[in-house]
Amino acid sequence: LKRLQLPHKLGLCLYGEAGTGKSTTIKAICCYLGKNPYYIDLKNVRTNKELKALFDHVSDNCDSGGVLVFEDIDVMTDVVRPRKEGATEDTVLNVTSSENDRLTLSYFLNLLDGTLCKEGTTFIMTTSRINNLDKDLIRPGRVDKIIETKRCDAFMIKRIFEQIMERNIDPSVLQSVPEFQFRTVEVIFHIFKYVYNKKATDLEIMAPFISGVDSKEIERSNVLAVSS
Repeated sequence: LKRLQLPHKLGLCLYGEAGTGKSTTIKAICCYLGKNPYYIDLKNVRTNKELKALFDHVSDNCDSGGVLVFEDIDVMTDVVRPRKEGATEDTVLNVTSSENDRLTLSYFLNLLDGTLCKEGTTFIMTTSRINNLDKDLIRPGRVDKIIETKRCDAFMIKRIFEQIMERNIDPSVLQSVPEFQFRTVEVIFHIFKYVYNKKATDLEIMAPFISGVDSKEIERSNVLAVSS
């Protein structure tokens, strides 16, 4: 990157419905990188200068750097939402001269590019709906990787079951569970109800997912179990 004079930074965007593992993925990424997450609420950022100060603080004061996290970024501010057709990005010169102005997408984009922030900056943004974000915010080169968090496939269900129950799941039971129908959080909380009941059979545990019970019904069952 230095040889090519490209900014040394990492940008990720996670999207998917609630409960599919976006927050958990952020924690896993931070653990892998050996960096702490720093959650930024753009609702409390009024000017371009305030946003840059947050970026600089994390870069300057955090051991091994930190990870700037913008969860549900489209809910926090309208700045990142799609602009009208024909809208263009400002030049770096124009952006730097507007540092004291109200927060703008152009300034935010230049920060994410690495042109106005420290080397080694890492950021992660999440959204439930990728179409809620301006296309320039998530274009290649600005965001290095866009990851969709989906409902559970067979591999995910298998891993969740085996981690919680500490045994292999019966392949025939696993094959009976439909893929991409249940959210990660639903599967985890449901199976966790059996963590101290090792005598329960695989079929007994996974029955609600096999019988075609509505996902919302399982979620309500999980909530009742936790509250009790």
